[in-house]
Amino acid sequence: MTEATTLRDLLSQSDHSIRIPAEQYRFAYLALDLIKQGKGVVYCKACRRYYEAKELKRVVVGHAESPVAVNVKARRWLRKLFGKRQRLPLYGGKEYKCPEGHELISAVTWKT
Repeated sequence: MTEATTLRDLLSQSDHSIRIPAEQYRFAYLALDLIKQGKGVVYCKACRRYYEAKELKRVVVGHAESPVAVNVKARRWLRKLFGKRQRLPLYGGKEYKCPEGHELISAVTWKT
């Protein structure tokens, strides 16, 4: 809770750019949520351009954005390689890319 409060306070202090301290490692999840809501501006170092959050492309990382969205039937061929008793590790999350396709931010949000 303390970290979330600190992040909220940092973000609400100013309309100008701010630097997030390294110890605030959960910032990526907050940033992903803000981008999903269409809030904020992102700078792409490769393009050297600023993009509105609404302009970014959303991409699925790993198997799916949530564990409930995994298509287990489509993965049967992989299961056959490992045998029936072994449970396959799965993970997923999301990332955002600029309109030119450069990766801006990504995070694995779940693992099995």
